[in-house]
Amino acid sequence: MSIHTNNFLFELEKLKLMPAITINDADKAVPLCKALLNGGQKVAEVPLRTPCAIDAIRRIANETDMLIGAGTVLSISQAQAAIDAGASVLISPGFNPDVVKYAHDKCINIIPGVATPTEIEMAMSYGIDIMKLFPADAMGGPKLLKSLYPPYPKARFIPMGGISGSNMREYMACPNVFALGGTWIARSGMIDKGAFDDIEETVRQSLFAIKSITKGN
Repeated sequence: MSIHTNNFLFELEKLKLMPAITINDADKAVPLCKALLNGGQKVAEVPLRTPCAIDAIRRIANETDMLIGAGTVLSISQAQAAIDAGASVLISPGFNPDVVKYAHDKCINIIPGVATPTEIEMAMSYGIDIMKLFPADAMGGPKLLKSLYPPYPKARFIPMGGISGSNMREYMACPNVFALGGTWIARSGMIDKGAFDDIEETVRQSLFAIKSITKGN
């Protein structure tokens, strides 16, 4: 396991927040991440859903202090490209044994997506205890998370899909939530417009809200 991977999960556990930043223009990547960093956010995920995603990861890794994860990793070739670009961790929407094995061979953490007990047990059989619950809200949200806790008390989840500032308190109340992930911090439209001051303020407010929630618990 690389030091960057360790740092990514360490920071994510502290912050409890992982913005998913869809980047359509690689030139926006560095100023976007500087805005996130200024707001107090040290980790983020770049989904591999746009042609410039790998270039964006490379620029972020080389030009900022942001610890960056590559999301929507569906194949070994994508995993290899993301690692070569400087990704600190791989994140996938589902559980692909070939991609998981490749990540382990490369000594980089992977956070696979799960939605059922069978997939959770598959992940645990590979020694993975931090998983992405996706699509979280559509699959039952906090109610599902609370139901999964008794049989799988060691599994910890990053819910993604339908998470927002309005329901984060519900999710954070679940004992098996490791962190929250989502696009509401920096929506693609905000990124495209270069609304970096607004993004900085949104991340600052979201981190403050999460701190308030966790202290209240």
